[in-house]
Amino acid sequence: MKAAILEGPHDIQYLDVKNPTVGPNDILIQVKYVGICGSDNHMYDGSNALISYPITPGHEFSGIVTEFGRDVKAGKDGKSNFKNISVGDLVAIEPTTGCMKCAPCKENKRNLCDYVKIIGCHSDGAMAEYVSVPAYTVHKALKVHGDLEKDALLAALAEPAAVGIHSSRKGNVELERHGNSYFVIGAGIIGIMAANAINYLSDGQKKVFISDLDESRLKIAENLGCANHFVKPRSTNPVDFVEQLSSAGLYGLHNRGFDAVIDAVGAGNSLETAIHLACKESGVIVQLEVSDKPKNILINLKRETTIRGSRVYNLDDFKKGLGMLAGTNLKELFNLQMSEDVPAVKAYEGLENVKEAFESAASGKHLKVMIKIS
Repeated sequence: MKAAILEGPHDIQYLDVKNPTVGPNDILIQVKYVGICGSDNHMYDGSNALISYPITPGHEFSGIVTEFGRDVKAGKDGKSNFKNISVGDLVAIEPTTGCMKCAPCKENKRNLCDYVKIIGCHSDGAMAEYVSVPAYTVHKALKVHGDLEKDALLAALAEPAAVGIHSSRKGNVELERHGNSYFVIGAGIIGIMAANAINYLSDGQKKVFISDLDESRLKIAENLGCANHFVKPRSTNPVDFVEQLSSAGLYGLHNRGFDAVIDAVGAGNSLETAIHLACKESGVIVQLEVSDKPKNILINLKRETTIRGSRVYNLDDFKKGLGMLAGTNLKELFNLQMSEDVPAVKAYEGLENVKEAFESAASGKHLKVMIKIS
């Protein structure tokens, strides 16, 4: 089969490789679509210290069930004994794997396993014609459009959707809190998923703000209706930004800050900004992205906010993510544009165009870059 092998920074090769071995508890997937995210970009440019070369990238993907492993048996009706999945079904893959023995794994929280690995980051992923994955990672995709190509494209967004669900839950979105005001820093695909998740999980009962320096991203967020307020900071200085919001009467309920702030940027002083945005004492900050050089976060000692980590997602988050894709305006994302002739989502066709897709993703021209494999 054909695969895209990342041999080193900026060195991706389109090669013939052996078909994957289907283990007894695995399912063989013919890959349909795969997305490129920030961690993939860091793999490509050499700044991701958690991966080893060579590797086949790709952890956000959809595909077609092709073969069951020996112990994932199919009955006479063609359905497996696992999640009622049949050969030929369109599926989305939850790419986290764990030891399956520890308490978090037994509670379907593989993201907290000490040995968690991500397909496409720690093992070969979906930028190949086929990939063999543990059966427990396979989820039946919902038939949203009634069209295989459109549904496969949407299903490949299940992974970032699950990230958005998990981060919003870490911000107590399903709990009643004073003010019920939420702020998302960053209107990239993850920030948009987080803002959308807040609305989805609260049935629209929370007041959601989202900010970005890029007006085109804010326009996409506005077109999707994922927030109540869309803010472009006039300054990257946290104090100045709070002043901008306060003078407009937008600094949370009674201008006292936000109940929860999700940092979906993780660069520069975004964490410091989140601390300034959160309510003193009661505010929760969710670290979705992490900067290697956070600035001035000791201000948190004065404000007594709570900082929480958000590590990918768990099983229930992934299921909720699939539901959110089907039940909200996110399915309209593929019809939106960043500007004239620049689609929000750009899908390149064929593994031979993976390098071009990576370069496009790194440019930030599109909200999301994907690759059609088959």
